[in-house]
Amino acid sequence: MENKNLPVRERSGNRSKKNGFFDRFSSKVTRVVGSTPAFSIALAVVLLWAVSGPLFKFSETWQLVINTGTT
Repeated sequence: MENKNLPVRERSGNRSKKNGFFDRFSSKVTRVVGSTPAFSIALAVVLLWAVSGPLFKFSETWQLVINTGTT
């Protein structure tokens, strides 16, 4: 029986609880990280870092902080 017209979830047959957990977990993380508050926090951190540049004389260490933090 051809089932290529079925959604992927129905085509894949039995799904383990592990996959179900991962789907729920990844969906939750996506919602949280992609939210307005998360974006606002990230923006505030970058702005605070930029404003602190003169205080640290735009040193290499100052630059490494944002490089490491955003990676």
